[in-house]
Amino acid sequence: MLAPGLTAQVPADRFLLSRHQAWYWAFLANALIATYGWAAVIPQTAPLWSLAVEEQFYLIWPSIVRRLSPRGVLRLGLALIVLVGLARFVLARDGVNVNTLYVSMPTRADLLAWGAVLAALVRMPNGTSIIRRSLWPALAGAVFVLAVVTIGFGSSYYWSVPMVMAGYPAIAVGAACVLGIAIVYDPVVLRFSWLRRIGEVSYGLYLWHMTAIEVVAQLMRHVSAWLIPLAFLFALVPTLLSWYLVEKPALSLKRFAPMRPVETPAESVPVGVVVGEELSDTMPETES
Repeated sequence: MLAPGLTAQVPADRFLLSRHQAWYWAFLANALIATYGWAAVIPQTAPLWSLAVEEQFYLIWPSIVRRLSPRGVLRLGLALIVLVGLARFVLARDGVNVNTLYVSMPTRADLLAWGAVLAALVRMPNGTSIIRRSLWPALAGAVFVLAVVTIGFGSSYYWSVPMVMAGYPAIAVGAACVLGIAIVYDPVVLRFSWLRRIGEVSYGLYLWHMTAIEVVAQLMRHVSAWLIPLAFLFALVPTLLSWYLVEKPALSLKRFAPMRPVETPAESVPVGVVVGEELSDTMPETES
């Protein structure tokens, strides 16, 4: 809003951003899109819908699980996954706008609940063994469902009803399996320091990437395959400024609300889990 020229906004974008700014301040960009459609946001702020989903989930979830054991969190997470999936299926079948189902927190909470399930399992005896036994069958099932949805139904886009009913759960399971691979096998690639540094600033990078694409696209005479790597480099500038000037000072406030120590189970926890927890202490929550 303060630097429209630097963020490639046209006059119509500036008017739209100013008119709807209250939705952004309240972390309700997803509600804005659900109410008025994608035309209500500009490309530079379109990614804010998913950050709003996370913010709304994290305002509620910690209070619910605060006094639960890992087993209780596991049961609640699985119950939430089932309930959200059923609700999305019924709403899509009854003709609710697919766009609303795509951006609303109550119909996307299962994605975040899968993360809670994995977090609970690694804190339970034999939890990592459960992940290991379930990992490859679950991943194969997710790939099969996505193949059926995209090839069998020709529904590769998020706004198709088959994708809402079956594709979303399959994508959530697939994402959980990727995290499961990190937990169980601790791939060496996850130990690269440069990759961990990107992970630390990934919230800001996601926040700024569409703005960077818009700016670089206007600077290029002909849009080519160089757009994405150049936009990535361009996005690092505001991302690092955000990290050092905004995010790190904000994260330092965590010392006023320390977390309770977590009792680790008898089963050893892989390095990947420890690295993930160390990073989570120094970065805002991001999308899985």
